[in-house]
Amino acid sequence: MLLIQILAILPFFAAAQDSAPEGLIAASTAQCPPVHLIVARASGERPGEGIISSLSNAIKQAVPGSTSEALNYPAKMPYSGSIPVGVTNLKAAIARYTQQCPSGKLVLLGYSQGGAVITDTLCGGGGKEVGPATPGLTAEEGRLIKAVVSMGDPRFVPGMSYDKGTNKNKGGVAERNRAAAPCPVWASRMVSYCDANDSRCASGSSLEVHKTYTERYNNQAKAFVLEKLQDARPLGGS
Repeated sequence: MLLIQILAILPFFAAAQDSAPEGLIAASTAQCPPVHLIVARASGERPGEGIISSLSNAIKQAVPGSTSEALNYPAKMPYSGSIPVGVTNLKAAIARYTQQCPSGKLVLLGYSQGGAVITDTLCGGGGKEVGPATPGLTAEEGRLIKAVVSMGDPRFVPGMSYDKGTNKNKGGVAERNRAAAPCPVWASRMVSYCDANDSRCASGSSLEVHKTYTERYNNQAKAFVLEKLQDARPLGGS
């Protein structure tokens, strides 16, 4: 059943994405933008920002001078051959921007497997079908990260302070280890959207629920990001 769900998801996301070339794709040539978004696409999408580009574009429209890049990672199944690559590359992208633009601000956006890459990077990853355990990003390493949005994360754990959406009690198909799930360093800067019966984040049967978060939550997610970009409180603050 899980394989059937995966095969059903891949054609949708492949069709939803444009034909951007492989690599870290910057939306601007600005050397040091004040706000920079790193965007991780869903499983099966062609290189680029994917379906969550609509949220990325809305944020950039609201923040003059902001830029974005698409994370370079396979976005393929199985997770064990893709998510760890994404985590490594995301940590490198964060470190690169932090070194080049020490006064800048970072926003991380991820959809489906892309959401898992982001939450594994921040909270610690691996385990189950995702590969070896990896440590989460420290507050110092991620000091420029101001806001994080994940949609349809297959590593979703219900009951976390940063959870959003209608799924209150079902874990994802690759649910994160509950010891790492609270993600205390990053919880105050993160939201993770998961609705009931989603085929990936809620272990349900609906692909339609899984592929339509941007339609339901973009405005809410954009407002969250804009609020966090103005928030001067330290990491771990409520």
